[in-house]
Amino acid sequence: MSHFTDEELLQLIETEESDRVEFKESLSGSAPERIREANCAFCSVQRCDSCV
Repeated sequence: MSHFTDEELLQLIETEESDRVEFKESLSGSAPERIREANCAFCSVQRCDSCV
C-alpha cells in the first residue's frame, strides 16, 4: 500500500465523498470511537501496517 503525499491528501479532501473519503459534521458522542473502528477495519482489509 502506498502512502499519500500532502498534495494527494489535499486533493482527496477537496473532492466529494467517495470510497476513500467520508466527511463528518462533528466528532461528538461516539463518533471518534466509530471512526477509529472503521479505520482499523479498513486497514485490516487493506493489510495496512499503521493499525497494527
